This record gives sequence, structure tokens and C-alpha cells, in this order.
Amino acid sequence: PYRNSVRKLLGHYASTFSGGSTLKVATALNDFFSSTSGEINTIQLINFKSLSEGNQESLQSLRPFFRRWLNFGYPGITGDVVAMLDGWRLTGRERGLAIKSLNPTKGPLSDFEYTSFNEQLIFSYEMGETSLYDLCACMIIGTTGRRPIQLTHLKCGDLISVPARDGVTNYFLHIPRAKQEGGAFRDEFKTYRLKLEMWQILESHKQKVLRDVSALGYDLSE
Repeated sequence: PYRNSVRKLLGHYASTFSGGSTLKVATALNDFFSSTSGEINTIQLINFKSLSEGNQESLQSLRPFFRRWLNFGYPGITGDVVAMLDGWRLTGRERGLAIKSLNPTKGPLSDFEYTSFNEQLIFSYEMGETSLYDLCACMIIGTTGRRPIQLTHLKCGDLISVPARDGVTNYFLHIPRAKQEGGAFRDEFKTYRLKLEMWQILESHKQKVLRDVSALGYDLSE
């Protein structure tokens, strides 16, 4: 009885949020239906909560999903279910624990490790073992900390150089923010200032992309 409503809502999530967020909600729904009678009511909600003590991430994902379900007016959900979820204080895994504790296997790279990674990355590129595309992707992620999905939204025109009044040229990369609820594709950006060396590498890849596309017979503009 819930199939059509769930399909419509997941379609809404897929077009509004990131793929990872949509997958997280779909996984939470699967956990809920697999662990209960398959009905969405307060009794099954309580049963699912009792099975989720210590890690309630699925309920954290289901709460806004069920709320939207009710607001959109799709059949299958009732107000008492949403009201019960809204009244609960839910807990999940502690976020950022690996970073805060400097976990040696799951935490951030040390300064030495980061420097070593960059040196090996450049060496691998010079030896022909790493492509220019992979080199640029690793450098952008390592320098800016952006998510891989944001790199797929980049366009050649996002890499710019701006001459200053003192004769010095400044280099920038506009990176689109990940799509937010109600936001359009490439609606918001965050700008990063680049060192000349990194800009030259990215510009080299940009020119390669422009040549490859032009070779296919397309006229390009930035």
C-alpha cells in the first residue's frame, strides 16, 4: 500500500538532495520495513525504536522523510506517526569522532602523511602512472576538502585568473556547493584562491578538455 507514495518521495529526494542522502533514506526505509510488520504506525515505530537503541540513524533519516510524506498529502502516513517521531530525541553515532581523536587509521592525515601523499602523487603523474584528470581531482579534494560529487559539477569557466592593479595575477577556482533542498544545479559557489603551481596544473587539464571537445566538432565558449 505504500509503494507509490514511497516511489514519489524517493523521486523527490533524488531530484532535490544528493545521491548519498537518497540512498541513506532508502536504506533506512528498508531497515524499518524489514524489522517490523511492514506497517507504518505508532506501534511499529516504537518497536523499531527499541531495536535501534544506541544507534538511531535510521530514525533520524525517517523523521524528515515521514514529515514530507505527510506534508505532501500522499496516502500511507498519519499525523500521529510524525508527531511521535518529532517528540523523540534521537541519537546516532558520534560525528567526527575519528577526526577529534586523531584516529591513526580512520582519522585525518598528519602533516607528514599529507606531504608524502602529494609528493607521491606528483611522482606518479610524472612517471605516467596517474592521469592528468586524476591528478587534478586529488589536488582539488586535498586542497579544498570538497566532496567528489562537487567536482563533477565543475565547468571549465570555474577556473579563472584575475589581474590585479599591482600587476600581480590572482588565481581562483569557483566550486559549486552540493545541491540543497530547493536549490538549483550550480546555484551557489564557494571560491578558493589557488597558488600559481596548482592553477597551472588545472589550466593544463582545462585546455586538454577544451581541445578534446573541440575535436568532436563542437564550438565552445566559457
